[in-house]
Amino acid sequence: MLHTELAAAWLADAKPVPAAAHIANAQRLLAILTDDTRRRASSQAFAIRWYAFATNLYAAQGSFDPAFRIVADGLATFPRAPELYVARGTVHEMRATLAGANRFANGLGDRVSNDMRRMFEAAENEYQRALDLDPALAIAHLHRGWIHYHLDDNRASRELDAALRNANDEGVRYLAHLFLGAVAERTKDFEAARRQFEAANRLGPFQTSTWRSAGWKRRLDMPSARARSRHGMRKTRRRQPKTRGGTIGWAASPPAR
Repeated sequence: MLHTELAAAWLADAKPVPAAAHIANAQRLLAILTDDTRRRASSQAFAIRWYAFATNLYAAQGSFDPAFRIVADGLATFPRAPELYVARGTVHEMRATLAGANRFANGLGDRVSNDMRRMFEAAENEYQRALDLDPALAIAHLHRGWIHYHLDDNRASRELDAALRNANDEGVRYLAHLFLGAVAERTKDFEAARRQFEAANRLGPFQTSTWRSAGWKRRLDMPSARARSRHGMRKTRRRQPKTRGGTIGWAASPPAR
């Protein structure tokens, strides 16, 4: 949709006013489309995807208030759309992630603050609402698992396993393996971490996070902690290969099921 593309361009240029005008025009066109009873089923599916996309478009720029307004508009029209509860959850989650990055940059460490915990818990509640509507929604299980990881909740593996079982999308499976590797690493189950990183590498060999996980897997193969440390020091001197993918810190929702 042209209005949405123009809104994205204005947001990338840090000009929210013209972006908001194009989003409003797009919403008016969506209202006309979904009122057409002859195409209602297909047009509603398109409109739900649009609301989720537009929400993430604003959230990815750190414009959280407009993101919340857009997803609220979508849910007012489509209150039983689990994808929109996931979209609202990602806004809460990205707020928490940004707050954590700011804390770290200001020398406050990487502990989860009380404010961050409240944001993560708000996100978790939204993902649960999505799962109440669709218990097999892999993307909701994936997000809940990653939140549980941040909160040191031992339910992380269970949610990530559920994401793997229900995923029909390689992007979700890739992230689930990567996150399960992080969970195993935290519990010092290095053999399980190796298996998960290898699985992620097979699914996403061009992802930058997979380069890091593959490097960690190689360090796991070293015979001692001292050898792993020396190996890591050598790797920091090498130029990392250019890749096409993203990182573990995904800013927007991975592809839906």
